[in-house]
Amino acid sequence: MAMKRGVVLTLSVILMASAFLYLLAAISSYSHSIKEITIPISNFEELNMQFDSAAYGAKSILFNEGVSVSNEGTWLVFEEDLQVAGMKDYYSSMYSYKLFVENFANVNTTVDISEAGRPRMHIHPQEIEVDHPIGKVRFTPEDTQESMGGLEGYTILIMLDEPIPRQEWETIAEVSENDSDAMYLHVGMQGNDGGLGETVYVGKHNSSELRLYNEQNQSIITIQVKSPAELTINYNVDMHLKTIVQLNSSASVELGTDMIYVDMRPDGKKTGKVIVHES
Repeated sequence: MAMKRGVVLTLSVILMASAFLYLLAAISSYSHSIKEITIPISNFEELNMQFDSAAYGAKSILFNEGVSVSNEGTWLVFEEDLQVAGMKDYYSSMYSYKLFVENFANVNTTVDISEAGRPRMHIHPQEIEVDHPIGKVRFTPEDTQESMGGLEGYTILIMLDEPIPRQEWETIAEVSENDSDAMYLHVGMQGNDGGLGETVYVGKHNSSELRLYNEQNQSIITIQVKSPAELTINYNVDMHLKTIVQLNSSASVELGTDMIYVDMRPDGKKTGKVIVHES
């Protein structure tokens, strides 16, 4: 099994490297055509194209092996396949990509995966952090009107390859829908024997905890809400997770912090973030 996984990973890296080389070749060809038809391409344009190429590769790995991000109006949708073993394949691909870019790009380029490798993302301008500690998915707003105040609630949709788990509230700070501190929370589950869902309104500054138990009465998923409207999904089972972050205004999502650094000195340098979604 280890040999098979090694072969698959090797092929993935080869394909990724080939794709990146193709992208660089296309850029080079495009630049050459510009030189022939009009005027020589500026160093500024070359700097930006190298940055965009590196950012595009990182975004592709996130979407293909980590988390896909989309939107429904102003709501952001995060969708991912989670495994108890963690996101090892994603991290391996991102690390291999980092090594490839830093060693073979035409221009001196650095890829910082200290946050992207988790992966950790940031929602702007609402300043909500999306993180993936081992065995968890966490959404953390700031305790401000712009951040927590712009969050209307969460929809959590879970798909399991086993019977629907039994759910039990350990604690719930349920409030009226019209309460100034109210936050919408919907939990939907789909198992191999059907589906069910529940919707409640909970306080953003209070703690609520929902536990899901399998047929052996083992806690496999815990959904926690605590101040300031922070959502944590703890899991001990393989599952498909779709989390909808309900915002009252448009947002963008960035992977990591300043992830890409391109150095073309003395002509110039550029450091920036990888934007994975804009709504």
